[in-house]
Amino acid sequence: MKIVLVNTHLDPQSGGGYTHRTLELARALSKLGHNAVLVSTDFRFSTEARAEVAGFETFLFETRVARFFIPRFDVNKLASAISGANLIHMMGYWSVLNFWIARYARRLGVPYVISPAGALPPIGRSRVLKFVFHALIGKEVLKHAAKIIAITPREAKQLEVFGINKSRIQIVPNGVPEHFFLPVPSVELLKRTIADTPYVLFIGRLNPIKGPDLLLEAYRQTDLPARGIHLVIAGPDEGMQAALKATVEKFDLSKLVHMPGYLDNTAKQVAYSNCLFLAITSRSEAMSLVALEAAAMGRPVLLTSCCGFDEVEQIGGGVISPITVPGIANGLSKLAKLTKMELDDMGARLRSHVRAKYTWTTLANSILDRSN
Repeated sequence: MKIVLVNTHLDPQSGGGYTHRTLELARALSKLGHNAVLVSTDFRFSTEARAEVAGFETFLFETRVARFFIPRFDVNKLASAISGANLIHMMGYWSVLNFWIARYARRLGVPYVISPAGALPPIGRSRVLKFVFHALIGKEVLKHAAKIIAITPREAKQLEVFGINKSRIQIVPNGVPEHFFLPVPSVELLKRTIADTPYVLFIGRLNPIKGPDLLLEAYRQTDLPARGIHLVIAGPDEGMQAALKATVEKFDLSKLVHMPGYLDNTAKQVAYSNCLFLAITSRSEAMSLVALEAAAMGRPVLLTSCCGFDEVEQIGGGVISPITVPGIANGLSKLAKLTKMELDDMGARLRSHVRAKYTWTTLANSILDRSN
């Protein structure tokens, strides 16, 4: 089968979870013997992005308006990408590219599914423009989709509230690549981080929605700094780095708090394997991909209640905290008080759970089986 996967951009640093989900789904489909084709824009199509898509047929549309990822229309490229496809899988919602693909797919009679990945409610910047987009463009894309894919039951409920019939919603959670279950490469953690001292790890974009400011403030209010437990906040800057560094300097935490920037896959695996536990303190999230990756590496996790992975606490693999500084501080203290053996046991339980339910190969099959 030819499966076309659409995302506005394919750069791992700027694309975040949308890009990772698209790429891992493409890899899983390819392993299953399907022809996975990628369609995107050339926005920040870096050397790393080129490496990520190596081996896949990829169609890139020139970016005309970077702020809104508006591409230059090219009907010939559109036809080449979609012709002969059995299914189209589109990520995100606020996307002109998705609209073009959806219209052309209907003309050719190719079914498509769309995964908003938590983006359907018009929150964040440009709310007025989002309401206009939804009224003039988005509704049409949703109306003709074969399925609307929710990542979690919580998102499925949001979609129902948004007016989408329950029968049209399919839940396909995030997954983790199989290589995260393999032994860690024998390399040192990048010199930008630490490896020989106990540390709590955060991986995510330095963006308010990911809540690194909540984590830093909660960490400061615990006894972790006094106990010599470090905090590593890793991820590309999206406007918060300067403020975070100012807080670190203000409270004299520069020897304890580290901000190494973006970590590639190898460095990320090493960071997971050496941490005490992962802490993801998002204000809003469909389902944390990095939590699944850390779990596959056998590490327990601390998550806020909006991270879409509440079963972590139910199976004894970590802690779910409220989206508040006191709640996060309490979770940090609770996990930091455990012995290494206790943390390892929690991580092992979580690893077994994730391996049984959340590999991309299994999830890719579910999309194909239930969308035809």
